[in-house]
Amino acid sequence: MTPNLFPARALVFLAFGFLAQLPITGHAAPSSSWKIEPFSSPDKLLASGKEAPQLDKFTPAPILLDAVRGEVVSFQFVVRAGDQPIQTLTMTPNGVASILGDFIGSSALQIYRENYVRVDKPSGNRIREPKWWPDALLPLNLASQTIPAGGSAVYWVTMRIPRDAIPTDYFGELDVTANGDLHRLALTLHVRDMQLPESNFRGTVALYYDVLRDWYRKSGRDFSDEEWQKQKQRYADYLLDFGLNPYDPPIAWKDTGIDAYLKDPRVHSVRTPALDSADFPIAVDVLKRTGTLSKSFYYWNDEPQTPEQFAAIRANSTKLRALGIPQLVTAHPNDALKGAVDIWCPNISNALGVGHLDLAALRREQALGHPTWLYTMVVPKHPYPTWLLDDDSSAMLSYAPLWAKAGATGLVYSMVHGWGPKPLEDLTSYANTSGDGTLLYPAELVGGQGPMPSIRLMLLRDTIEDYALWQEALKRKIAPTFEFPAERKGPLVYNRMALLDALEGGKAAPASSPKIVQLFPETATSLSFVAPQTWRLDATRSVEARLGGGFLTVEFRSKALAENDMLTVIVGPSNLEKKTEQWRLYYSTKGLEIQKRTAEGRHEAKLPAVRAVKTPAGARFSVPLAALNLTPPSVRFNALWQSESGTARLFTDANDPFLTPILKQSEVKTTQPKGNASGTSRNTLRTP
Repeated sequence: MTPNLFPARALVFLAFGFLAQLPITGHAAPSSSWKIEPFSSPDKLLASGKEAPQLDKFTPAPILLDAVRGEVVSFQFVVRAGDQPIQTLTMTPNGVASILGDFIGSSALQIYRENYVRVDKPSGNRIREPKWWPDALLPLNLASQTIPAGGSAVYWVTMRIPRDAIPTDYFGELDVTANGDLHRLALTLHVRDMQLPESNFRGTVALYYDVLRDWYRKSGRDFSDEEWQKQKQRYADYLLDFGLNPYDPPIAWKDTGIDAYLKDPRVHSVRTPALDSADFPIAVDVLKRTGTLSKSFYYWNDEPQTPEQFAAIRANSTKLRALGIPQLVTAHPNDALKGAVDIWCPNISNALGVGHLDLAALRREQALGHPTWLYTMVVPKHPYPTWLLDDDSSAMLSYAPLWAKAGATGLVYSMVHGWGPKPLEDLTSYANTSGDGTLLYPAELVGGQGPMPSIRLMLLRDTIEDYALWQEALKRKIAPTFEFPAERKGPLVYNRMALLDALEGGKAAPASSPKIVQLFPETATSLSFVAPQTWRLDATRSVEARLGGGFLTVEFRSKALAENDMLTVIVGPSNLEKKTEQWRLYYSTKGLEIQKRTAEGRHEAKLPAVRAVKTPAGARFSVPLAALNLTPPSVRFNALWQSESGTARLFTDANDPFLTPILKQSEVKTTQPKGNASGTSRNTLRTP
């Protein structure tokens, strides 16, 4: 069994590096002989280089899997060609057996070859340099079976553990034959004397059938209506097998097949049509007739920010509750929607509001029978975990304790097929990120039919399975822990083996209530600085902050302010227990814009007393704290410099006010500053 690092999530992933049919040119073997290198970690194997990417160095480790009955585990391995190319490559799983003859057959294993995509402009997570990232998983029968001389390829293997598997140790081999030469990869599996608990988690994702069909049409693949119905069903069924439900059924509400779909035990959630749709009354009748009304939810008001949107949600609430249909709103609990929302679904950091989840508010709503679902998108980024292409595997896996900590019982995700023209080569997505809105790939690109999985989809299934374990631990008053430092410099880690040991042994924590180490503390320990203070971005750009005389003055300095540059000052109260809000001051060549962020969302503000002026070297902000209802002698402070080359941020706070440093007024009495200060300390400006 693996000691610490996500020890058993299975977690070596059998992946075979595949750069959109471009093999990875790893570190060549010293002779013509080829070899296999197992990798017993869920971490993605990255590659460097521009035109000829090289697999980054990693430490091979034996395949040691630790599983409960009923879950799916995974592992990776690398095949390295020697001085001679591999022209033919075949793989045959043989299953695994115990010393007493208990057997899990080869059909439980699925092998994929990993496809790599180059990310030239990182999304802003832990790794900030251009890299090749693996994601799409090509089924072995569709993947290239060659590797050039000196090249490497990575494979991902999944193994489904039967619910009736005998708990014991299993051993087996995977046959890999290259150019007629057979090598064997040894596998060891420990099956625990416990089953994966049944979960009430409701993972839902957007599968927009018309958008999907349009992508195929633009790619030269048209479907008749009959063929398209089959394709819709392929995509929906594929998601159901991963524990995810598409928002909308693949079958029209008026068609005869809708009853069977709604009664499918894999279907836990279905979105109703909009209230003003002709299909709405039809859907209600079908849901009642099939006894599946409890699977329904209403989700047609996304990220509300305006009084008009709030009013529409309140109006819908009365109609929907009369029918027994819960209304989901992607918002954090707030006074504007109090009493009108049945399922609160905020962003994991309330990114559209103050930037931090109010867990106490969520728990109050849960106590009233209003569940919490969560969602993630392009924000927040590091140190928060994301589902983006260029983030650690452990970032997605960390959502299991995150959901458990927040009491979440479901999720929504914006899309699973947000592809451009060439998704196996480019996954650029919204807001200069990569991979947002993609979990599936079209198998037609490599000669298949329907969807192919991604590494992130595999990890999401693992996460949903782990969530069931965390829920069971909470139910038994076991105290699992999860370390999630704000300044994380490596992949996130939690001791899954310890959690399994506690569950299998029936151990209970001495504490009277279950405890989960907070992903981000509700009251975080913040960095603090005394003004005046200067931070350098590079040899030519700096940011200076002064606090005194009731003013915050911030000066951005450079050789010149480019036309498309955006300078941002973030400021808020230092004591967030009394008031959690944030002000953002944006300055560009278009002038100054002011935004206030509260639990209700983001709102533009007009404050004439707050000024920003262009200077010969950049721009200067003059902020009277009283105008923002802020009280000296300290404030939360951060600054951003956005340019065509990317965004530079003073502090990596993920827009979370609890992670934003405190700027303190010097004990020496000062007045509103003018110009540069001498003798200020120099700090390195951090770039996200």
